[in-house]
Amino acid sequence: MGVHAGALFGDDLTETAISGTQPELGDDFAFGINYTYNLTRHLGLEGRYTFNVNNAEETPVGDIDLDLHLIDLNAVYHVNPHDPVVFYGTAGVGWAVADTDRGISGTVGGIPVMIGDDDSITFNAGIGLKWGVTPDISLRLDARYRYIDQLVDAHEDQLNTFETTAGVAWGF
Repeated sequence: MGVHAGALFGDDLTETAISGTQPELGDDFAFGINYTYNLTRHLGLEGRYTFNVNNAEETPVGDIDLDLHLIDLNAVYHVNPHDPVVFYGTAGVGWAVADTDRGISGTVGGIPVMIGDDDSITFNAGIGLKWGVTPDISLRLDARYRYIDQLVDAHEDQLNTFETTAGVAWGF
């Protein structure tokens, strides 16, 4: 069981400009919890929830609050599980849920549009290291690429994001 905190770095939210601007997901703070069940010394399964307090930036109406919930199921491969500092690779699938405080309004090709939040599938892959401070407590650094299919319901775009986190985990 563990907790993590760091940053998620955003990408364009829509594939087309809205009233001449290109809305994008900002770069902002993220935090969450994770649980890893080790099947063997090398292979584990991780459940992970991350909450990203963020904004839709560059919209025709200014910045809009856009909080992001990320729920993942990942495979984790520990390269050197017997060493004090363990390097690992991770990859998985999940679900992303966007929560805006109001829609993005504007025009596309002279036609009025209102774009709201949505949810979709996400894939992630990353690397990291765990340092065993005690037999039951470890510190963790993590960097992952994340693909999100879409976060808005019209004129959507696939997002290619990156997140970095640091965390602490404890065994029981």
